[in-house]
Amino acid sequence: MIEINIAKYVPDGTEYPGLAKAMEFGASSSILKAAENIMQHYRDKEDAQGINDVDITKDFRYSKGIIAGMKMILELPTAAKKLIDAAS
Repeated sequence: MIEINIAKYVPDGTEYPGLAKAMEFGASSSILKAAENIMQHYRDKEDAQGINDVDITKDFRYSKGIIAGMKMILELPTAAKKLIDAAS
């Protein structure tokens, strides 16, 4: 699990309740599920095994960057819940 400093990236605390319940709401739930699918796609890619300076999409660093970014997005609801619970 990636620890996210949510206050750094989402400084408006009024956004936390919505983020905390993101998996429960239609559109945001769909976005998070899509991020999960994108992350899994890049985990499963077999052509991104090494360094490829000609085609960045076939470079393992590109795939790892996509995976890390998607993981951060998927951790936002959990990070928001933690902040809300800590403030209670």
